Amino acid sequence: MSYNKSFVNLAIGERLKCRKALGRRDMSRATIARFHAKYHRQSSGCWLWTGARYPLGYGMVSLGRFADGRQHTAYAHRVAYVLAHGDIPAGPYVVMHACDERACVNPAHLRLATQGDNIRDGIAKGRIAPGRRPRRAA
Repeated sequence: MSYNKSFVNLAIGERLKCRKALGRRDMSRATIARFHAKYHRQSSGCWLWTGARYPLGYGMVSLGRFADGRQHTAYAHRVAYVLAHGDIPAGPYVVMHACDERACVNPAHLRLATQGDNIRDGIAKGRIAPGRRPRRAA
């Protein structure tokens, strides 16, 4: 089967540009209470997530189930941002860590940015070499 490369690139690009929104409406009181029980405040100022984590080290929060029965999970730092600063709109937005600690959920260390801003920040801090793609988990 042959693929139209421009169609595949467009589909991948559109998927990356259109992240789903996340808001308080996605979280029950029980979910919020569970969230606040799963981090530990460090002397460094970071609030380290003690619950489940994704393979790259980012915290994972269960938000319940979708109507079709699939599990609805979210990054813990995105949930922390929503609880402290308000909803994350749909679009090309990521929640960026100022502290560079993937497990940190301290709202003071988080800000809304684009993926481009996040990459430029990584290059400026020496976490990503210019012109190189970041490594992904195997």
